[in-house]
Amino acid sequence: MIELEIGILIGIVLMFCLMVHKEIHNASITLTNMYYELVCYGRRR
Repeated sequence: MIELEIGILIGIVLMFCLMVHKEIHNASITLTNMYYELVCYGRRR
């Protein structure tokens, strides 16, 4: 019974970490794209 609960807890923690990692990854991609757009726009002018 205790082992099952620990397994569920670990699963929830892993899912949460995955979600957070995904959000950070998406945010970093967005920031990188914005940065490149700014650089390209600056070079064009």
